[in-house]
Amino acid sequence: MVDLLVWCFLIFILWTQYSVTESVSNLVDKTEHETVHFYRVPQNRSVPIGATVELECIPRSNVQYVIWYFQPVSRSIRSGPRKVIIAAHQPEPLELAMCQPDILCKEKHGLRGLTIQPSGKLIIYPVSFEHAGKYECAVVAGVHASRVHAHVFVETKPSIPVVDVVDVGQKLHGHFKEGDNVRLTCTCGQGFPLPQLLWLKKDAGDSDNSSTDYRLVQAEFMRIAFYTPTPVTPGAVQSGLMLNLSWFDHNTELVCKAVNPVGTEMSAPYRISVTFSPRIRPFRYNPWILIRDMSTELRCDVASHPSAVIQWIGTDGNQLSRSPFLDSALLLESLGLERISNIPSWRHNITCVAANAVGTAQRTLTVEIHCTSATKPHHWPSPILQINSITQDDAGTYRCVAENIVHESGGPPTQKRSEDFTTIYVYYPPKEPVVTAHFPSEMRIGVPLKLECHPNAASKLTLSSFREPRCHYIAKV
Repeated sequence: MVDLLVWCFLIFILWTQYSVTESVSNLVDKTEHETVHFYRVPQNRSVPIGATVELECIPRSNVQYVIWYFQPVSRSIRSGPRKVIIAAHQPEPLELAMCQPDILCKEKHGLRGLTIQPSGKLIIYPVSFEHAGKYECAVVAGVHASRVHAHVFVETKPSIPVVDVVDVGQKLHGHFKEGDNVRLTCTCGQGFPLPQLLWLKKDAGDSDNSSTDYRLVQAEFMRIAFYTPTPVTPGAVQSGLMLNLSWFDHNTELVCKAVNPVGTEMSAPYRISVTFSPRIRPFRYNPWILIRDMSTELRCDVASHPSAVIQWIGTDGNQLSRSPFLDSALLLESLGLERISNIPSWRHNITCVAANAVGTAQRTLTVEIHCTSATKPHHWPSPILQINSITQDDAGTYRCVAENIVHESGGPPTQKRSEDFTTIYVYYPPKEPVVTAHFPSEMRIGVPLKLECHPNAASKLTLSSFREPRCHYIAKV
């Protein structure tokens, strides 16, 4: 009969331990007490890598067993050549040790640096990321069982974020069209405290020397927006960026930056390739002012992908140039000198045309031809005043005047005016001077004599001979 009671008692103890093990899977963030009271319980700890952690599980009364369990943090599963995080799993609790208080502990784990003493104290040194997780202590006292737990958070710098395209079709093609909506995700697999994710970009044409050229991406109405991916990959931090692509997004680089107090990591640059029809940028000068005897060149600046064929077309439809560049001498030759031989200035419209496989664009430029710099107008209705080649006649004060009409609430519209000026000094070598003398009526010793030196008298004496436009004489040759 006594043997039967002993066997029943052992079966009951084993059933109690099994119940404790099963209860570990019920993850709650509070301490539970039934009838076993604790003198010391483990506390949540947040420590850097390499530190020492001590967790104590010491009951007030005698117990038969103290059992430690460990449930590590979720580990990300990576797949594919770009190692994009696609899933995560929740690991099962691991039994670390079963201890008989103050007698012995039978450890059942393979974690380096982790030891458990018979007194109920768990020591970790040095702490590494593999020690991060939930530690649970279960005690068995007779027919009663209780458990307490604590979390160990290991402060680590963020892992390298990964930027990926959400739409599978767009990911396979690897390029986008103007007007496409693109959704990108940034995933950071680990880091504590949880890292903050920032989107940075570097526009095409910016310096490639360093990461300091990247600037923070700002939300733009109807074009750039941030969103939270659904569902978020378990155990990871994610951020989403949605773009409505424009032609100027071509060759833009995007990076995702993960930041926490421990450190910073940046993703590999993600370069956006956008297919779009040609865009002709505004001309540097419009109108383009040409002086008959001075050669200059103008470029038609075109952005396109794929590359565009560029040509210059005259008013009559003739092709002036099959390249982005147009030389002024070539333009004047195509117009014919006879048409401007007796006219001080003349205006003409030419067109830059660009075409690629996506579309065509064109922009018109006004050309104003002058025989000499002296025939330039005194008033010029343009924000840009071009002087192709400075001469002596260009010296003087240039004044820019801006005017508009302001409509103020509660009053009539008023005209506002603002102006500024600058002075141009032209330095040139003096020509042969001329000396003139003012002689007195009688020349004798002691009488004053006045001499005058005219440094540019030669040019002044012959100035009248240059008043007609030089084009007039060129046409007669």
